Amino acid sequence: MRGILRSRGIPAGILINLSVLSATDVLTAGPPVVGERRGVAPSVVGVLLGLRAAATLACRLVLTPLLRPVAAPFVLLGALLLSSGIALRAPGRPAQGPAGRTRRPRLPGRTPR
Repeated sequence: MRGILRSRGIPAGILINLSVLSATDVLTAGPPVVGERRGVAPSVVGVLLGLRAAATLACRLVLTPLLRPVAAPFVLLGALLLSSGIALRAPGRPAQGPAGRTRRPRLPGRTPR
């Protein structure tokens, strides 16, 4: 066991895996809380989490065959360009307060009126 843990790259791989699992836990536990605060129906949050799970499964099925003929840096660059293009096309929504009024972002050091 100690020999495996001392192998090159194993400790870093374990650390990366733990950070990815932590991020996944936050992405799974966070949306229901945020949805409840913003008045989104639990069924809508469930559908969104289901879509996210389906997208994760599809990525895992496609990624390995895609990496064989194409170099990994090009796949990473393509994913980055695709996701940034989607993010730029997504409409922005201002943050809304409890009465539906748009909130102003609070600046550090300033008290609200």
